[in-house]
Amino acid sequence: MDEDKEQKQPEVPAKDRPVDPEREAKIAAAKAMAAKVAAARAAAASPPPAAAAPAPGAPALPGRPPASVPAGKDRPADPEREAKIAAAKAMAAKVAASRAAAGDQAPATPAAAAGAAPRATATVSRPAAPAVSGQTARAAAAEAGRSAFRDEDPNVVSRRYVLRWLLWGSVVAWFGLAAGAGVAMFYPNKVTGFGGIIASGASTSQVPVNFRPPVTVVEAHAYLVNPGPGILALWWKCVHLGCTVPWVPSEDHFHCPCHGSVYLYDSQRIAGPAPRSLDLFPVMIDKSDNIWINTNPGLVYQHLSYEASLCTPLTKNDGKWSWAKGHTL
Repeated sequence: MDEDKEQKQPEVPAKDRPVDPEREAKIAAAKAMAAKVAAARAAAASPPPAAAAPAPGAPALPGRPPASVPAGKDRPADPEREAKIAAAKAMAAKVAASRAAAGDQAPATPAAAAGAAPRATATVSRPAAPAVSGQTARAAAAEAGRSAFRDEDPNVVSRRYVLRWLLWGSVVAWFGLAAGAGVAMFYPNKVTGFGGIIASGASTSQVPVNFRPPVTVVEAHAYLVNPGPGILALWWKCVHLGCTVPWVPSEDHFHCPCHGSVYLYDSQRIAGPAPRSLDLFPVMIDKSDNIWINTNPGLVYQHLSYEASLCTPLTKNDGKWSWAKGHTL
Protein backbone atom coordinates (compact mmCIF):
# COMPACT_ATOMS: atom_id res chain seq x y z
CA MET A 1 0.00 0.00 0.00
CA ASP A 2 2.74 2.40 0.89
CA GLU A 3 4.56 1.67 -2.33
CA ASP A 4 1.45 2.56 -4.34
CA LYS A 5 1.21 5.89 -2.58
CA GLU A 6 4.73 6.79 -3.50
CA GLN A 7 4.97 8.80 -6.66
CA LYS A 8 7.42 7.59 -9.21
CA GLN A 9 9.97 10.23 -10.04
CA PRO A 10 10.08 10.95 -13.78
CA GLU A 11 13.35 10.37 -15.50
CA VAL A 12 15.27 13.55 -16.30
CA PRO A 13 15.98 13.94 -20.05
CA ALA A 14 19.63 13.83 -20.98
CA LYS A 15 19.59 17.27 -22.53
CA ASP A 16 18.17 18.84 -19.34
CA ARG A 17 20.66 17.22 -16.96
CA PRO A 18 23.17 19.59 -15.33
CA VAL A 19 26.63 19.44 -16.76
CA ASP A 20 29.25 17.95 -14.43
CA PRO A 21 32.68 19.28 -15.49
CA GLU A 22 34.63 16.65 -13.59
CA ARG A 23 32.60 13.78 -15.12
CA GLU A 24 32.95 15.18 -18.61
CA ALA A 25 36.69 15.54 -18.18
CA LYS A 26 37.02 11.92 -17.00
CA ILE A 27 34.96 10.68 -19.98
CA ALA A 28 37.10 12.70 -22.41
CA ALA A 29 40.31 11.34 -20.85
CA ALA A 30 39.00 7.76 -21.10
CA LYS A 31 38.09 8.29 -24.76
CA ALA A 32 41.55 9.70 -25.47
CA MET A 33 43.20 6.71 -23.82
CA ALA A 34 40.98 4.26 -25.78
CA ALA A 35 41.82 6.06 -29.03
CA LYS A 36 45.52 5.91 -28.22
CA VAL A 37 45.35 2.15 -27.50
CA ALA A 38 43.34 1.48 -30.66
CA ALA A 39 45.79 3.48 -32.77
CA ALA A 40 48.72 1.58 -31.29
CA ARG A 41 47.07 -1.79 -32.03
CA ALA A 42 46.23 -0.74 -35.60
CA ALA A 43 49.79 0.39 -36.20
CA ALA A 44 51.14 -2.91 -34.90
CA ALA A 45 48.74 -5.08 -37.03
CA SER A 46 49.01 -3.25 -40.42
CA PRO A 47 51.99 -4.16 -42.74
CA PRO A 48 54.44 -1.43 -43.73
CA PRO A 49 53.41 0.36 -46.92
CA ALA A 50 55.12 -0.67 -50.16
CA ALA A 51 57.31 1.82 -51.91
CA ALA A 52 55.72 3.28 -55.00
CA ALA A 53 57.46 2.81 -58.32
CA PRO A 54 58.99 5.92 -59.88
CA ALA A 55 57.31 7.45 -62.86
CA PRO A 56 58.61 6.30 -66.24
CA GLY A 57 61.39 8.51 -67.47
CA ALA A 58 61.96 10.21 -64.11
CA PRO A 59 65.57 10.20 -62.92
CA ALA A 60 66.23 8.59 -59.60
CA LEU A 61 67.79 10.80 -56.88
CA PRO A 62 71.08 9.41 -55.64
CA GLY A 63 71.12 8.37 -51.99
CA ARG A 64 67.39 8.94 -51.40
CA PRO A 65 64.84 6.15 -51.95
CA PRO A 66 61.60 7.12 -53.61
CA ALA A 67 58.78 7.74 -51.15
CA SER A 68 55.07 7.63 -51.59
CA VAL A 69 52.66 9.20 -49.05
CA PRO A 70 49.14 7.73 -49.12
CA ALA A 71 46.32 10.17 -48.79
CA GLY A 72 43.00 10.02 -46.97
CA LYS A 73 41.95 6.80 -45.31
CA ASP A 74 44.94 4.92 -46.78
CA ARG A 75 47.42 7.04 -44.70
CA PRO A 76 48.94 4.95 -41.82
CA ALA A 77 47.80 5.89 -38.31
CA ASP A 78 50.24 7.79 -36.07
CA PRO A 79 49.63 6.73 -32.45
CA GLU A 80 51.38 9.75 -30.93
CA ARG A 81 49.50 12.23 -33.13
CA GLU A 82 46.17 10.53 -32.41
CA ALA A 83 46.88 10.69 -28.65
CA LYS A 84 47.68 14.42 -28.81
CA ILE A 85 44.48 15.09 -30.77
CA ALA A 86 42.44 13.09 -28.27
CA ALA A 87 44.05 14.96 -25.33
CA ALA A 88 43.33 18.32 -26.99
CA LYS A 89 39.69 17.29 -27.54
CA ALA A 90 39.43 16.22 -23.89
CA MET A 91 40.83 19.57 -22.73
CA ALA A 92 38.41 21.42 -25.01
CA ALA A 93 35.49 19.39 -23.65
CA LYS A 94 36.60 20.12 -20.09
CA VAL A 95 36.82 23.87 -20.74
CA ALA A 96 33.43 23.87 -22.46
CA ALA A 97 31.87 21.97 -19.56
CA SER A 98 33.36 24.43 -17.04
CA ARG A 99 32.02 27.40 -18.97
CA ALA A 100 28.60 25.81 -19.30
CA ALA A 101 28.49 25.07 -15.56
CA ALA A 102 29.51 28.64 -14.73
CA GLY A 103 27.06 30.25 -17.18
CA ASP A 104 23.94 28.15 -16.57
CA GLN A 105 22.21 27.63 -13.25
CA ALA A 106 21.29 23.96 -13.00
CA PRO A 107 18.62 22.68 -10.54
CA ALA A 108 19.96 21.72 -7.12
CA THR A 109 18.59 18.17 -7.04
CA PRO A 110 17.29 15.64 -9.58
CA ALA A 111 13.82 15.88 -8.01
CA ALA A 112 13.79 19.60 -8.54
CA ALA A 113 15.02 19.10 -12.10
CA ALA A 114 12.24 16.54 -12.74
CA GLY A 115 9.55 18.77 -11.25
CA ALA A 116 10.67 21.79 -13.24
CA ALA A 117 9.15 22.34 -16.64
CA PRO A 118 11.47 21.73 -19.56
CA ARG A 119 12.77 24.99 -20.92
CA ALA A 120 14.88 25.86 -23.89
CA THR A 121 18.42 26.78 -23.13
CA ALA A 122 19.80 29.75 -24.94
CA THR A 123 23.43 30.66 -25.12
CA VAL A 124 23.94 34.15 -23.74
CA SER A 125 27.08 35.90 -24.80
CA ARG A 126 28.57 37.88 -21.95
CA PRO A 127 31.26 40.52 -22.37
CA ALA A 128 34.58 39.52 -20.89
CA ALA A 129 35.48 41.35 -17.67
CA PRO A 130 38.36 43.77 -18.07
CA ALA A 131 41.64 42.74 -16.50
CA VAL A 132 42.16 44.41 -13.12
CA SER A 133 45.65 44.98 -11.75
CA GLY A 134 46.56 44.41 -8.09
CA GLN A 135 46.96 48.11 -7.38
CA THR A 136 43.51 48.90 -8.84
CA ALA A 137 41.95 46.09 -6.81
CA ARG A 138 43.51 47.40 -3.60
CA ALA A 139 42.32 50.93 -4.32
CA ALA A 140 38.81 49.66 -5.00
CA ALA A 141 38.83 47.68 -1.75
CA ALA A 142 40.00 50.74 0.22
CA GLU A 143 37.30 52.90 -1.34
CA ALA A 144 34.70 50.26 -0.52
CA GLY A 145 35.90 50.24 3.08
CA ARG A 146 35.67 54.01 3.31
CA SER A 147 32.20 53.97 1.80
CA ALA A 148 31.10 51.34 4.30
CA PHE A 149 32.57 53.44 7.12
CA ARG A 150 30.70 56.53 5.88
CA ASP A 151 27.48 54.59 5.60
CA GLU A 152 27.62 53.37 9.21
CA ASP A 153 25.03 54.39 11.71
CA PRO A 154 26.13 57.75 13.22
CA ASN A 155 24.80 56.66 16.61
CA VAL A 156 27.20 53.69 16.76
CA VAL A 157 30.81 54.39 17.83
CA SER A 158 33.21 52.22 15.87
CA ARG A 159 36.44 50.73 17.16
CA ARG A 160 38.45 52.67 14.59
CA TYR A 161 36.92 55.94 15.78
CA VAL A 162 37.85 55.22 19.40
CA LEU A 163 41.44 54.19 18.56
CA ARG A 164 41.93 57.30 16.41
CA TRP A 165 40.84 59.64 19.19
CA LEU A 166 42.94 57.79 21.76
CA LEU A 167 46.02 58.15 19.57
CA TRP A 168 45.64 61.85 18.86
CA GLY A 169 44.51 62.55 22.41
CA SER A 170 47.68 60.98 23.83
CA VAL A 171 49.84 62.99 21.41
CA VAL A 172 48.16 66.27 22.37
CA ALA A 173 48.41 65.43 26.08
CA TRP A 174 52.13 64.66 25.78
CA PHE A 175 52.88 67.95 24.04
CA GLY A 176 50.73 69.80 26.57
CA LEU A 177 52.68 68.33 29.48
CA ALA A 178 56.00 69.15 27.82
CA ALA A 179 54.92 72.76 27.19
CA GLY A 180 53.66 73.11 30.76
CA ALA A 181 56.95 71.84 32.18
CA GLY A 182 58.88 74.29 30.01
CA VAL A 183 56.77 77.24 31.16
CA ALA A 184 57.06 76.17 34.80
CA MET A 185 60.83 76.53 34.60
CA PHE A 186 60.41 80.31 34.28
CA TYR A 187 58.46 80.43 37.56
CA PRO A 188 60.57 78.80 40.30
CA ASN A 189 58.84 77.56 43.42
CA LYS A 190 58.92 79.73 46.50
CA VAL A 191 60.77 77.71 49.09
CA THR A 192 59.80 78.29 52.70
CA GLY A 193 61.37 76.80 55.80
CA PHE A 194 64.70 75.04 55.63
CA GLY A 195 66.19 75.44 52.17
CA GLY A 196 65.02 79.05 51.81
CA ILE A 197 65.61 82.41 53.47
CA ILE A 198 64.80 82.34 57.17
CA ALA A 199 64.55 85.17 59.67
CA SER A 200 66.67 84.24 62.68
CA GLY A 201 64.54 86.29 65.09
CA ALA A 202 67.66 87.85 66.53
CA SER A 203 69.30 91.21 66.00
CA THR A 204 72.98 92.12 66.16
CA SER A 205 72.58 93.34 69.73
CA GLN A 206 71.48 89.87 70.79
CA VAL A 207 74.68 88.29 69.50
CA PRO A 208 77.50 90.10 71.28
CA VAL A 209 81.17 89.16 70.91
CA ASN A 210 81.97 85.69 72.25
CA PHE A 211 78.46 85.35 73.59
CA ARG A 212 77.86 81.99 75.28
CA PRO A 213 75.89 79.85 74.52
CA PRO A 214 75.43 80.40 70.79
CA VAL A 215 72.00 81.60 69.56
CA THR A 216 70.15 78.55 68.24
CA VAL A 217 67.87 79.04 65.17
CA VAL A 218 65.90 75.79 65.00
CA GLU A 219 64.14 76.48 61.70
CA ALA A 220 67.46 77.18 59.99
CA HIS A 221 69.33 74.28 61.68
CA ALA A 222 72.03 76.78 62.58
CA TYR A 223 73.92 78.49 65.41
CA LEU A 224 74.64 82.23 65.40
CA VAL A 225 78.05 83.09 66.89
CA ASN A 226 80.15 86.26 67.09
CA PRO A 227 83.88 85.42 67.31
CA GLY A 228 84.76 89.15 67.26
CA PRO A 229 85.03 90.35 63.64
CA GLY A 230 81.33 89.69 62.96
CA ILE A 231 78.48 87.15 62.69
CA LEU A 232 78.77 83.51 61.59
CA ALA A 233 75.86 81.13 60.89
CA LEU A 234 77.11 77.58 61.61
CA TRP A 235 75.20 74.63 60.14
CA TRP A 236 74.75 72.26 63.07
CA LYS A 237 75.26 69.16 60.88
CA CYS A 238 78.51 67.30 61.56
CA VAL A 239 80.63 67.21 58.40
CA HIS A 240 81.66 63.63 59.20
CA LEU A 241 78.39 61.68 58.83
CA GLY A 242 75.70 64.32 59.24
CA CYS A 243 74.87 64.00 62.95
CA THR A 244 73.51 67.01 64.84
CA VAL A 245 76.32 68.62 66.82
CA PRO A 246 75.18 70.12 70.15
CA TRP A 247 76.87 72.86 72.17
CA VAL A 248 78.38 71.44 75.39
CA PRO A 249 78.70 74.29 77.96
CA SER A 250 80.93 72.24 80.27
CA GLU A 251 83.46 71.80 77.50
CA ASP A 252 82.82 75.17 75.83
CA HIS A 253 82.89 73.29 72.53
CA PHE A 254 80.60 71.77 69.93
CA HIS A 255 80.92 68.04 70.56
CA CYS A 256 79.42 65.38 68.25
CA PRO A 257 78.01 62.53 70.39
CA CYS A 258 78.21 59.97 67.55
CA HIS A 259 81.91 59.75 66.65
CA GLY A 260 83.55 62.36 68.89
CA SER A 261 84.29 65.21 66.46
CA VAL A 262 84.98 68.43 68.39
CA TYR A 263 84.63 72.03 67.06
CA LEU A 264 85.47 75.38 68.65
CA TYR A 265 83.07 78.30 69.09
CA ASP A 266 84.17 79.78 65.75
CA SER A 267 83.54 76.45 63.82
CA GLN A 268 87.18 75.30 63.83
CA ARG A 269 87.62 71.49 64.04
CA ILE A 270 90.08 70.42 66.74
CA ALA A 271 89.46 66.68 67.14
CA GLY A 272 87.66 63.66 65.79
CA PRO A 273 87.19 62.08 62.36
CA ALA A 274 85.57 65.17 60.77
CA PRO A 275 87.51 66.16 57.60
CA ARG A 276 86.98 69.96 57.97
CA SER A 277 85.38 72.66 60.09
CA LEU A 278 81.61 73.23 60.39
CA ASP A 279 79.92 74.52 57.23
CA LEU A 280 78.66 78.12 57.03
CA PHE A 281 75.37 79.63 55.77
CA PRO A 282 75.25 83.06 54.05
CA VAL A 283 74.16 85.85 56.42
CA MET A 284 72.37 89.18 55.76
CA ILE A 285 71.85 92.07 58.18
CA ASP A 286 69.06 94.42 57.17
CA LYS A 287 68.77 98.12 57.98
CA SER A 288 66.91 97.29 61.19
CA ASP A 289 69.89 95.14 62.35
CA ASN A 290 67.85 91.93 61.99
CA ILE A 291 69.82 88.84 61.00
CA TRP A 292 68.64 86.65 58.07
CA ILE A 293 70.03 83.22 57.11
CA ASN A 294 69.94 81.67 53.63
CA THR A 295 69.70 77.89 54.09
CA ASN A 296 69.92 76.97 50.42
CA PRO A 297 72.19 73.86 50.35
CA GLY A 298 73.74 75.09 47.11
CA LEU A 299 75.12 78.18 48.89
CA VAL A 300 76.71 76.37 51.85
CA TYR A 301 80.36 77.32 52.27
CA GLN A 302 82.86 74.61 53.20
CA HIS A 303 86.21 75.54 54.74
CA LEU A 304 89.12 73.79 56.40
CA SER A 305 89.90 76.31 59.10
CA TYR A 306 88.45 79.47 60.59
CA GLU A 307 89.44 82.91 59.23
CA ALA A 308 88.27 86.31 60.41
CA SER A 309 87.32 87.29 56.86
CA LEU A 310 84.53 84.69 56.93
CA CYS A 311 82.49 86.78 59.39
CA THR A 312 79.81 89.32 58.39
CA PRO A 313 80.60 92.65 60.14
CA LEU A 314 77.89 94.08 62.39
CA THR A 315 78.16 97.39 60.56
CA LYS A 316 77.27 95.79 57.22
CA ASN A 317 73.56 96.49 57.54
CA ASP A 318 72.97 97.34 53.88
CA GLY A 319 70.60 94.41 53.22
CA LYS A 320 73.15 92.56 51.04
CA TRP A 321 74.19 88.97 51.53
CA SER A 322 77.66 88.23 52.88
CA TRP A 323 79.07 84.84 52.05
CA ALA A 324 82.83 84.39 52.41
CA LYS A 325 83.61 85.53 48.90
CA GLY A 326 86.94 84.46 47.52
CA HIS A 327 87.33 81.51 49.92
CA THR A 328 87.41 78.03 48.36
CA LEU A 329 88.78 74.69 49.45
